[in-house]
Amino acid sequence: MTQALSNSDQFQRAAAEFSAHLGGGKTVLATTHVSADGDAVASLLAARQIIAALGSRAVCVLDGSVPCRFLFLPGADQILKPEQLSQALKASALDAAIVLDCGSLTRIGGVADIIPSGVPLINVDHHPDNASFAALNIVDPQASSTTEILFDLTMALDLPIAPDLAILLFAGLMSDTGGFRFSNTSQKTFRVAAALAQRGVNPFEIACTIYRTNSAGGLKMLGEALTSLELEADGRIAFMTASNRNPQEEYEDMVDFALTVQGVRAAALFRVGEGNCRVSLRANGDYDVATIARRFGGGGHQKAAGFTSQSSLLEVRRQVLEALHQEVADRAVSAANEE
Repeated sequence: MTQALSNSDQFQRAAAEFSAHLGGGKTVLATTHVSADGDAVASLLAARQIIAALGSRAVCVLDGSVPCRFLFLPGADQILKPEQLSQALKASALDAAIVLDCGSLTRIGGVADIIPSGVPLINVDHHPDNASFAALNIVDPQASSTTEILFDLTMALDLPIAPDLAILLFAGLMSDTGGFRFSNTSQKTFRVAAALAQRGVNPFEIACTIYRTNSAGGLKMLGEALTSLELEADGRIAFMTASNRNPQEEYEDMVDFALTVQGVRAAALFRVGEGNCRVSLRANGDYDVATIARRFGGGGHQKAAGFTSQSSLLEVRRQVLEALHQEVADRAVSAANEE
């Protein structure tokens, strides 16, 4: 088990283990979390290219669909669903599996059922609540994104960064930092972005594709959510609800609109689908929504987390709002004690 920062000797050793596990003519299954976001899809596809550069073959499998705005990513059309894996290869032919951008195996959905027992697992992630579930865990909570860690691995292994790989790494970086707006954006993030731009990436084109490529259905979903906006806890909690007719068309970072209301410290978006309710949580300041998401089997970061529930909208909303009210109360007590 390894947990390492990119500038350490420990990371160099982890990179060597990464190459040993995944390089040299192996067949590797690569996957990421359900309800995949930009960093998840980009890191999945980037890992495929890195593994190819190491002389092996990776098959990308995802439980769910790639959001429409990320279909432009090189290789997105080659991502398989779990039930399609048998058409590509026999599970017994797998030599290893790599899980990207995912804090626990429960978050990869049905893909967990097709990974043979005994196959070495590699875990590359930047979530602070990562469960270190693999034989090799390369986890850096200080990284802005999983693609930033993959960039570090390519540097440590002295691998070439071809144009398609550069696009993937930059797209994940941009997506998980909200276009370099979120608090996880660091000086290093900009250095990595600059290095990728030097390799031919066009930041403007990628930004337009991610943030200005929406369907009519996605905008209608956004309108439905904005119309439903409600505030509680003296304006410190905001929540919205929308029908989740087609997750692929969902507007990027829709929940963030609730967080922009002046005075709001925590926000929730409830998206009602067929037999489930997807919940996105966001926070400002010291508020923590990751602990709330974990209670419901999800995960994420302190200020951005989520989960999917099979319960009814009314029940999920009641439980989440109760947890958010408790978070507001706890933060108020902490603030009072510090005075």
